[in-house]
Amino acid sequence: MASEESAPGSAETAPAWTSEVSIKGYEIEEALGNGAPGCLLKARHRNLGRVVAMKVLEGERGDSTVDLFLENARKAAKLHHPNIASVVDAGTCPDSGLHYLAYEFLPGEDLEQVLAARGALPEPEALAIGQAICEALVCLEENDLVHGDVRPGTIRFDETGTPKLTELGLSLVHRHAHSLARALCLAPECFDGDPSDGRSDQYSLGITLHRALSGSYPFGGTSWDELQAGHTGGEIRPPSGASPGVAQVLSTLCARSPNQRYPSAQEANLDLVRVMTGHPPAGATGRIGARTAALVLPAGGGPDYLDEEAPPRRPPPPFPFRARLSTRGVSIEEYCFQQDRVTIGRSPACDVRIDNQIVSRRHAQISREGNRLFVTPLSSTNVTELNGASLAGKAELHPGDVVGISDKFELEVLWDPDAAPSVDLDADQTPVVGTPVVRPAPQTPAPPSTPAPPSTPAPPSTP
Repeated sequence: MASEESAPGSAETAPAWTSEVSIKGYEIEEALGNGAPGCLLKARHRNLGRVVAMKVLEGERGDSTVDLFLENARKAAKLHHPNIASVVDAGTCPDSGLHYLAYEFLPGEDLEQVLAARGALPEPEALAIGQAICEALVCLEENDLVHGDVRPGTIRFDETGTPKLTELGLSLVHRHAHSLARALCLAPECFDGDPSDGRSDQYSLGITLHRALSGSYPFGGTSWDELQAGHTGGEIRPPSGASPGVAQVLSTLCARSPNQRYPSAQEANLDLVRVMTGHPPAGATGRIGARTAALVLPAGGGPDYLDEEAPPRRPPPPFPFRARLSTRGVSIEEYCFQQDRVTIGRSPACDVRIDNQIVSRRHAQISREGNRLFVTPLSSTNVTELNGASLAGKAELHPGDVVGISDKFELEVLWDPDAAPSVDLDADQTPVVGTPVVRPAPQTPAPPSTPAPPSTPAPPSTP
């Protein structure tokens, strides 16, 4: 099998051995491409008729790469997210000794194909794709997973145009693969095979956004060494015409040092939402004015929040909204939120945590877009409802709407979309995030006093 994947723009030819691939239970329909590690095939399950994309890997059981391949496949199969291609099967074929990972087949093009045909995308469209993939990275981070190969070629669109991150579960395997397509978006610390974390995925997302906004990669090359030299020592300039806020976000995502990137995918996602809704980003430190040295900003350009001499300012908080959690009409807790995204589920990382097995770890989320709120189900296993009707996709919320969680819990959402921000933050304050509303304990009425028994009259005296 070829050791390097072709760079975008060149033909990707599957190795000769793929013509003889036989996976029990599947009919191989066509080879979709060659990539390190393994190759990508289109296959159909013989009994169910389900079409899947299948990554096939050569190697012997007991080999560290193969063991990592199967271990990560098991972890990835537990995730359900609207921007992640679901893993549906993995295993080893006893006849051929090949190892495979099957995930949902997406009939649309990948982002690399879209960009090759259209060139640079309008900023709102590119940001919408980037923010959706950042949502996927938040999910991975919350489940202690790293993708390891975020790039336009692993972002594919489904039949509705929704972007999804594919090839999940191959992160540790990718560390041993010298792929030119991967190297175009690879974080500097990963070129020598060092262990990556979620901040490495952030860098790859930043380079992907740069490609979508500019129509080209910041570094080119025909070898692994050339691309390594670019990412570890070159300058990344903002795409021509990028707004100052977007340039700031790219600067943080593409910082050469992981410590200068966002502390978490959640922070990166919040900044993407901020710039999409017209607010200045907070940067890696959570302060306006934070800037890294990886991306060279235009001299003298941009508003004062990109000027390091300007006093740091926090972005204005979004309008607050309240949520009341109840079950069977009995109130459990009330919250006041001011962040742009609220997750609901069983995971301790969720903003509204419901510790019940009928609730998914990440069940649903409420997101803010300007002065509008939306709810999106994140679980395909457990039901999410809106005002009693089953919810299949993203839907807008209105004041007083009730989000149903697994037929047992209800979350009533209340807010005034025209209300001004209720908190004026200065540089030393932090926005309220998921603050429970403290309610006084119900007063127990005092028991009624027991009347004293009537006195017994003294018996009459005997004459």
